[in-house]
Amino acid sequence: ISPDTSMVHIASLLGIPTIGIYTADNWNKNRWLPHGVPHRTVQSNDRESLVGVRMKNMFAEIDALWKEIT
Repeated sequence: ISPDTSMVHIASLLGIPTIGIYTADNWNKNRWLPHGVPHRTVQSNDRESLVGVRMKNMFAEIDALWKEIT
């Protein structure tokens, strides 16, 4: 789970299922998605920061990814 796209891509390279955290800017999210591994994304409600990330959304995506990989 990381808001740092370099860590998201390293995890993807190593085959680690990943949750990326992004701002509300869809262009940025779509450009830096993980590739080749099961993944989920969580977005902030704010285009400029991660302050608007909702923890209930984070936990929902963690649960969904866990169900997919187990």
